[in-house]
Amino acid sequence: KAGFSQFKTAMAADPRLKLDVETTRAYYGKQGGGLNRLISVLGTVIGAIMAVGAVFGALNTMYAAVATRAREIATMRAIGFRGTPVIMALMLETMLLALLGGLLGGLIAWAIFNG
Repeated sequence: KAGFSQFKTAMAADPRLKLDVETTRAYYGKQGGGLNRLISVLGTVIGAIMAVGAVFGALNTMYAAVATRAREIATMRAIGFRGTPVIMALMLETMLLALLGGLLGGLIAWAIFNG
């Protein structure tokens, strides 16, 4: 950084040179300003679409899990469980599996990108 400021001072002191001295990072930052905004907006829109798709995928998976366990749910209801405890048990099981899957996925991603 100190070397650059000395270079900039030397270039500004020479009256023969009509230069605008700046770092490469600053130069490319000015050049790509509009493109950065476009990429940010597109990334947000695409991310939102993917998030909605993920929610519908999770809903579909949950529906399939409940549909395949209809007999088990009916048996629990027949032996005296009310609807709320059955739903709570299913939701707790689903949340624990989702937490375990999220932690495992996070660890794998961390190992891939930081290992």
